[in-house]
Amino acid sequence: MKIISAPESLGSDANQSKSVPAVPVALATQDIRRNRHAIIEGGLSVESLLGDIISFYFFGEVHPRKEIFELMIVRANWCSYAEKVKLIKVIIENENLMEIEEKERFENELAQVSKWRDAFTHGSISVDVTEENMGDISLSYFESKLIKELITDALLTEIENTITEAFNKSLWVYSYLKKRQDSPVFSY
Repeated sequence: MKIISAPESLGSDANQSKSVPAVPVALATQDIRRNRHAIIEGGLSVESLLGDIISFYFFGEVHPRKEIFELMIVRANWCSYAEKVKLIKVIIENENLMEIEEKERFENELAQVSKWRDAFTHGSISVDVTEENMGDISLSYFESKLIKELITDALLTEIENTITEAFNKSLWVYSYLKKRQDSPVFSY
């Protein structure tokens, strides 16, 4: 299979100086691209698991209409991450799966997963090439207003922990529902 190469932008700051040390900038951008990929993949993994929970909640493990439900509803473009989160909230509420504080924390984590996945998907990354901030990496994205955030190890750790917690809690909800044999709402 052919591996395509795509242009890689360093943002508008990339051409400000002719004396940019190429190796540190290249290493920094390589690392952030790996992290960007991990954040996007982590968000997609959470979304996929939410879809699995919704599908299982309505149809259990095996059902003749489960596959078509997943294709037409859960995996369809119009059933966005936000819509899946709304459905998960209803499932958690209907099944009384979490205390209020835990549910609010989970909802916040799910919102943060969406925020960071969207920011790293649609935002732009820039590397500062000025002498005083050489190699600083920023993410610019729009969230009601333009935001430019310095990407630090602490921020990356926070994002990683949030995605991990959201995934683990989603997995807990899924496992809990699977342990209950009466999960399917519809029985034909």
